Amino acid sequence: SKDVGDEENIKVVASEKFLKSKTEENQQFYQSLIHEAMVTRNAVVRIIEPPAHMVTKAGAKIVQFAAYDAERRGKAYMLEVYECLRSHKVMPRRMYVETFANGIVTYHMYFDPAFTPDQLEELAQTLRYASHFKHSPKRSALVWDLVLKNEITPEHAIFLISAAKFVFSFFPKETHEYLDLADFFKSNQDMKSKLDEMFLQTMSNSITYERIYDALSTHYALTLPVFEDFKRIATGECKPFHNDELEKRIDEEVWSRFDGKILKTLLKLNAHLQMTNFFKAGTAAAIAMRFDGQVVSDRPKSLFPVVPHALYLIVGRNFYGFHIRFRDIARGGIRMIMSRNRQVYNKNCATLLEENYNLALTQQLKNKDIPEGGSKGTILLDLEDQHLQTSGRDAFNKYIDALLDCMMWKETGLASHLPREEILFFGPDENTAGFMDMGA
Repeated sequence: SKDVGDEENIKVVASEKFLKSKTEENQQFYQSLIHEAMVTRNAVVRIIEPPAHMVTKAGAKIVQFAAYDAERRGKAYMLEVYECLRSHKVMPRRMYVETFANGIVTYHMYFDPAFTPDQLEELAQTLRYASHFKHSPKRSALVWDLVLKNEITPEHAIFLISAAKFVFSFFPKETHEYLDLADFFKSNQDMKSKLDEMFLQTMSNSITYERIYDALSTHYALTLPVFEDFKRIATGECKPFHNDELEKRIDEEVWSRFDGKILKTLLKLNAHLQMTNFFKAGTAAAIAMRFDGQVVSDRPKSLFPVVPHALYLIVGRNFYGFHIRFRDIARGGIRMIMSRNRQVYNKNCATLLEENYNLALTQQLKNKDIPEGGSKGTILLDLEDQHLQTSGRDAFNKYIDALLDCMMWKETGLASHLPREEILFFGPDENTAGFMDMGA
């Protein structure tokens, strides 16, 4: 039998109470929203005139927000929607929240004519970004507080939440001791492997997301020009560049060397960014950023012996991951990584970039006698989203969708700093074999 998770028909997915209390006209009003959210498996935001059968004040507007919650947890996004309303200082006269058996949750917000079209359009744009945002105390909540205080915009907040993943992954964690030992054991491969394993296990203690969010929110004024640079590079206004002037300011104004190091890692993001779907019109399924391989060139050769051709970071609401390839045309699988507890998840996070790099490099060495290079993709599911057939499947779809935005950048309306089109080839790997038909 067909899982109701793939069902669109409102007569099947709505509750009996809903169907009894809503007129046929009202049901169709919901049906079109459910259809769009199911087709895209993504957040849908619309501003509409109330239909004729709804008696409202002349000039009133409805903001519709629908999102797909793979785990079907009920009132998903409630906190995020409320915070978007607070940050824009707009409150609807009334709001209806409905959940459906297929994982769709809908919000209908009724606004009086007093709110201008511009105000509502700004709210709609924020709601599109909110679909990428998960409220985590001591982490993303620190950044969102800045939005509520009107210190930064919602899109800047989503940039910082995505950039935190970049900082965590590319922050130079290696110590002098490790580098000295790596050099000492470079001719003894067995000892070198043991050293690297030990290093990767202890690495998770050197930097935490709490520490990154603390630095980004404390020094948010220094992230304003970073976001401006990011926007200009992403929209093709200027080429990727390293902001040396801002680096000087960080040295002068940030007394904590550790915070300074975090902010300088952020500068690397703009220096190596070649393309992103961050400013895509409509809602991106997940945020993809494409970097040149030089982004790892200043890291130790013992960890990254060969500079890859390209590296993607993909950040979704309930996952993040990478795609690394060593030649322009390369093949390799996409691996979904599960974590059975917090300790395993933390270790997976700490080593995800290095792990993905090593898997891609191994594939490259296997392919050495054929023209195609090696590649590998990874998707690390959030700890509370460990169900392969629901969250896993949704994450896989969003990961592929975000990469497709970049591969079809002209059609998507993105700017690219690459000399030619991107073509990525994906194959099955651990936990994704059953999803390949969907990806196709």
